[in-house]
Amino acid sequence: MTLELELLKQCISELKAKNAKLKAEKAEFLKQIMEKNAKYNAENTELKFRVRKLEVKLAILEQGITEATE
Repeated sequence: MTLELELLKQCISELKAKNAKLKAEKAEFLKQIMEKNAKYNAENTELKFRVRKLEVKLAILEQGITEATE
């Protein structure tokens, strides 16, 4: 019984170590994901701004064409 108990304790210790390693890996992956999300959000904001500027320019050009053809 004592040998079995010691083996179980050893197994528990190994599983705890593996669990700690996996938690650390998970934290690193989450950090990387958050960094990428921040980068993509910044790029998305920049692209939306550029689209709005181009839409304004297009509206001005369309207005000029409409006025010129009248």
